[in-house]
Amino acid sequence: DIDGLVLVPIDSNLLVEPVERVIAAGKPVVILDTPLNSRAVLTQLAFDNQQAGRLAAQWVIRRLDGRGRVLILSGKEEGQNAIERRNGFLDALADSDIEVLDMQPANWLRMQAEQITRDWLDRFPRIDAILAANDTMALGAADAIARAGRTGILVTGVDANPEALDAIRAGRMQVTIEQSPEAQARAAVHLQVRPLARGE
Repeated sequence: DIDGLVLVPIDSNLLVEPVERVIAAGKPVVILDTPLNSRAVLTQLAFDNQQAGRLAAQWVIRRLDGRGRVLILSGKEEGQNAIERRNGFLDALADSDIEVLDMQPANWLRMQAEQITRDWLDRFPRIDAILAANDTMALGAADAIARAGRTGILVTGVDANPEALDAIRAGRMQVTIEQSPEAQARAAVHLQVRPLARGE
């Protein structure tokens, strides 16, 4: 038996029904990271994903002096955080002369991102940057670029995970956006404990 639940969904829709059953049974639920499309949860705590996408794209714009050709690896098409990061990329790029050659969902997966990037490398003789909505996909893009022997392509990610930081030090990636997952997790637990322990 549980008194409450902190949940990190990977999809904004698939878990709505089971989560609402838990809430109907009197168990408060806090959602962390990917928003859940339910008004029944106690609260939702999330990183500003649109700003993350905007910051990564702005960094690329500065590096390319506002001109170039870029590709976008997005997450799961229906996921709210993927939508927000993609929108952040596009919002920032709209204020530049950078052309978005293509945009495809790699569902947060490294191998899928690598395959998509291999196809892009075959299709496009000139690529200036690949904007990935998370580090796992950025690493897949970097793998494909290295295997193809291509150089001069900027690769950005989001998460600042240890492997991505190593890839930046090695020059395989150029930038990532750090979202303080430990601080987010602590805050989510705190938000769950307050109503349970104090009735707030």
